[in-house]
Amino acid sequence: ITCVTPARTAGAKDVVVTINGVSATKTGGFTYLPVPTITSLSATTGATAGGETITITGSGFVQGATTVTVGGTSRTVTWVSATEITITTAAHASGAVDVVVTTAGGNSAATTFTYN
Repeated sequence: ITCVTPARTAGAKDVVVTINGVSATKTGGFTYLPVPTITSLSATTGATAGGETITITGSGFVQGATTVTVGGTSRTVTWVSATEITITTAAHASGAVDVVVTTAGGNSAATTFTYN
């Protein structure tokens, strides 16, 4: 059986399968994950050489299943909690770049980090 899930709010939802008029329900059988959010960065500027450790505060961070890109470059994530992770910037040309957090729930809205 293959199905497509509609957009819903985060949380556990029931799964109902009906075949020839007979239904079976798995209570809480599917969980929608929240889209991660970024509420702040511990540093919003850093050197073009990289090496800046940044604490990202927000929500929806999943241990072992959260990725971060800075200027499109993947960074190693250290998970602290569902609301805090840390990364270290890579070398990058001068200018503003997007910081994006991704989980199975989707992509956060971009937050700006500026290389000087």
